[in-house]
Amino acid sequence: MLTGARLGELTFLKGEDVRMYEGHLCISLLDEEGVEAREEGRPLKTDESRRIIVLHDIIMRTGFPDWVAERRPDDWIWPRLHQRAAGAAIVRPAGAASKRQIRSMQAAGIHQPYTDVFHSLRHGAKDWHRDATVADRTSRLQIGHSFRDVDDSYGSKRLRQKEIDDLASLALPQGVDFGPYLIREEPLKDLPRKRWR
Repeated sequence: MLTGARLGELTFLKGEDVRMYEGHLCISLLDEEGVEAREEGRPLKTDESRRIIVLHDIIMRTGFPDWVAERRPDDWIWPRLHQRAAGAAIVRPAGAASKRQIRSMQAAGIHQPYTDVFHSLRHGAKDWHRDATVADRTSRLQIGHSFRDVDDSYGSKRLRQKEIDDLASLALPQGVDFGPYLIREEPLKDLPRKRWR
């Protein structure tokens, strides 16, 4: 919900995709050094999907940075989504992740069929941006949507420093308790740094 990313984008993340960028933890779905975004199957829906996704600063207080730091650059961040019990590769890791999420929501008593699916979180991110009065252009770049008109496409095609800073420090969505995920009072600072094009 804090990223607005598609499930397929998240399930195919590798350790090298999560790094500090412009002072904040981010995900890169950009091509690196002229290489297409992992031909072995990273599903990117559109050209706008090749982007930097800013992670909210609260993520630095969770176990996620430690989880990523334990991964080799070419390891899946969520390897269990890519394996069956017998060790064979799963054909659709995003489908497996979606089913697991629905089961978790059902167990918690918060699942509504046909509305509470992973993609609902993407819609929730857009509502959060609207409530926080994030500029539509900034929200589109973060979520990976195309620009509406020519005027929007003028200027940088990537998030700029101020947009990155603003997205990383947005007031958190009301009614969501992040407490169970927090493991430290202060943000973690020692993470690999990488400059993305």
